[in-house]
Amino acid sequence: MPITLYINNYKIDIENAAISQTKQVNDIASLSDRQTNYTNRIRVPKTANNKKAFGYATIPGNLSPYPYQKNECSMYSDTGECYVYKGWAIISDAGDYYEVVIYDGIIDLYKAIENKSLSDMGLNELNHEKDVPTVVNSWTVEQKNFRYLVVDYNGKTGDTFNGEINIDYLVPSVWVPYLWQKIQSYFGVVFQGTLFDTLYFRNLYMSYPKGLSSVDSETLIYQANDNTFEDTTDNGRYLKYLSTEVYDIASDFNGVHLRMPETGKYRITVEANVFNILQYKGAIKIGINSVGVPPNQLTSSEYLIDTYNSNQDFTASKLIEVNANDTVALSFVKSPNESGNYNFYAYAPEEYSGTFINVTIHRVIPNQINFGYALEQFSVKDFVNEIVQRFALTMYKDKYTNTYLFLTPEEMIQNAEYVDWSDKFHGGHTENYTYNAYARENYFKYNYNDKEGNYNDGFIGIDNINLADKKDVVKSKLYSPERFPVQMFPNKTVSVFKLWDKEIKETEAELETEYKTLDNRFYFMYGDYKSYPTVGLASAYNVISETLEQSATVNSIFLGSFSGLTFKDMVQLFYHPMAKILNRFSMVKAQMYLSESDVANLDFKKLYYIKQLSNYYMINKIVDYVPKRLCTVELIRVIYAGEPELITDNEAIKILSAVRSSQYEYSVNYSLSYDLSDGQVLKFETSINGNVWVDINQDTSNVSFAFVNLQGYPSNYIRITDVVNNVSSQPYPL
Repeated sequence: MPITLYINNYKIDIENAAISQTKQVNDIASLSDRQTNYTNRIRVPKTANNKKAFGYATIPGNLSPYPYQKNECSMYSDTGECYVYKGWAIISDAGDYYEVVIYDGIIDLYKAIENKSLSDMGLNELNHEKDVPTVVNSWTVEQKNFRYLVVDYNGKTGDTFNGEINIDYLVPSVWVPYLWQKIQSYFGVVFQGTLFDTLYFRNLYMSYPKGLSSVDSETLIYQANDNTFEDTTDNGRYLKYLSTEVYDIASDFNGVHLRMPETGKYRITVEANVFNILQYKGAIKIGINSVGVPPNQLTSSEYLIDTYNSNQDFTASKLIEVNANDTVALSFVKSPNESGNYNFYAYAPEEYSGTFINVTIHRVIPNQINFGYALEQFSVKDFVNEIVQRFALTMYKDKYTNTYLFLTPEEMIQNAEYVDWSDKFHGGHTENYTYNAYARENYFKYNYNDKEGNYNDGFIGIDNINLADKKDVVKSKLYSPERFPVQMFPNKTVSVFKLWDKEIKETEAELETEYKTLDNRFYFMYGDYKSYPTVGLASAYNVISETLEQSATVNSIFLGSFSGLTFKDMVQLFYHPMAKILNRFSMVKAQMYLSESDVANLDFKKLYYIKQLSNYYMINKIVDYVPKRLCTVELIRVIYAGEPELITDNEAIKILSAVRSSQYEYSVNYSLSYDLSDGQVLKFETSINGNVWVDINQDTSNVSFAFVNLQGYPSNYIRITDVVNNVSSQPYPL
């Protein structure tokens, strides 16, 4: 039974000993990991040829890198069948021998992405300055690689009920298919699968992991509290400093025209009390490069403030953008809202007691969104696992190329081709109906801001009293949004994806809200294109940045949505066929006689029919295959669809929120862990005490949202009832 083994393009001398192989793709014992093929330890003599092939590893004084690197290997049967093509050989010392273990299959992918973060792939094309034009552009159909999905991040979102959206408390989300394609191009692999053409995948985004305002920093570069005016002209006077507290500008012209040191954004702030002749209303104009221009002849329409009242304290601030060495001056002129016909004159502080003018200029650095920096915290391996686990995917590597096919359980079971292996079955089988790798409730879990949270988790329930009660089978790196949605627009609620913490502080004047950013919180969400009428607005969205003093109006935005992304939803959508198998579990360990061709060309994607067992099976693994000997094959009995739906949550009907939209009306959000039959409806009931219920005669076939009117009914509690299946939600307090 000779085997031909090549390592690093050397034909290896091996003894005539049996080399056993284990073949597997996705051991049913683990939903969180994906497995690879391997051999037993192969004893390789330390011949001159083998020493040379291994770079003289283990020879005293030698520093061969071979034990620490990928040693490419291929293995063939004596008939030329290829068992392994360009696999991995792990080399170790065993005294008089080398020991070699050979791996192949998806190990190539997992070794390539090992210790790599998403940022290692080069994401510079995602980097951008956060401002209103960029946010608005992210809502166009053409821009997909990142979008600013509009949800409540627990920040200062603006007066959204009237259509105002403050981008200062939005963050971008990267398009998941973009990252998926990046992995393929960076690591030289090809991912195939019908799942990647569905909206479940193509509409999926991952959030920036921290709250990030529109402004990174504001640095004081100029402060003058001792100011006067230049000699007057009719209807205008330039402000002139007498002394300064801070002077980090480039230079100035006569104390009036201040030269800016760098190209960029600057915030000019004036705190003042100015007495104007005849108590006229005044204004302050900003003059850019206005040296030699009389203060009343500035052509710019840029006002720092267009109206201030004479002899009253006021504060005015304006963000401007200038080039390096541009000069900036402030001209005090008559307000365009002043109807008086006399010439305007503003008195300097030294000309009128009790008045003052204080000026500051800050260099404003807008925030640069750097996905490369942000995604350093997310490894490529974790990201691939998120996709594989979320959609219940199994990977199949093509033996001769770097192409990986991803199949869902439905494709593996419902749509698979089958092969008849009845003639290879040699009895001696055992059958096991309990798989201790699982429990009665097998949980898929998110992270939560509330460490006790579990409301968006899901589980596969197995009706087998012999198993342990609970087990966590998948623990996501992602966070769940908060439990209860909030009303963002007149007829649209959104989830709260918390990236800011609110802290209420009491000052002498009032209560103030301070927003503190949170970090390391990645969220998945779907993008939902919404025009303003669809969310109940009468006019276009008003998109603003308070800190950048920018605004724009748009007709449509992309809302973020968590609908369908709870693990309960994912289990029901993608793990259903697997859950059926686990609920009627049967693993057969059968003795089979397999040819070299059977093993070399084994196709885990197919189902295998065994006439003697009267069933179709998936191959879980082939254990310790040696040519021309019986080997053990682990077979998992296949159960096709058609059995009753599985309940994958303790609550078959769960009310998520009930938000009052008028005096008697409520918008109720809820979820079902099963499907309604055609024509089946849900009933709404209310109660004073949560014990005695009244049917409000409002039915719905909608499985997620409804408006209910409670006028004339008790309204302390509400619940939803399915009279066909005799299940109700828990009472929900109103």
